[in-house]
Amino acid sequence: MKNNKLIIIVGVIILAVLVSGGYFVISSNKQSSNKQAQTPQIQDEAAEPISAKEIGLKLTIRDDKKAIKFSIENATDIESVDYQISYTKEVKGEEVPEGLIGEAKPEDGKIEIKYREFGTCSSGTCRYDTVVSPIKVTLKIVKTNGKVYQTEESIEI
Repeated sequence: MKNNKLIIIVGVIILAVLVSGGYFVISSNKQSSNKQAQTPQIQDEAAEPISAKEIGLKLTIRDDKKAIKFSIENATDIESVDYQISYTKEVKGEEVPEGLIGEAKPEDGKIEIKYREFGTCSSGTCRYDTVVSPIKVTLKIVKTNGKVYQTEESIEI
């Protein structure tokens, strides 16, 4: 009888350890995937470097310093552009990476995106980030000949 109770107690302890260990693993996987989702990366090892000057890249910070837009003046041979805008924001005294992604296609030999907010906006109300780093714009450019290029440009607020 005592052996049966001991076996049950040991079984319950082992089960509790397995359940709590499984919860820990699942919880840590969710946290790491959330961090990865916050800072998407445009990286393509096959992409050739191209200068921002060659494509006529122009970055513009809005006067209130709460948004950025860019244009590419020389886009006649560009099929599409994937872009990533990354920066560091301050949240409760801690620095947290943040990013915005998107795609743009040329119109009349030029590419232009409208202002992208540093923060979130919903129903006309915006909550802006406190940006504490330079803003980096990374472009992955697909030309009409199928070749892929990449460039980066940074701007201070």
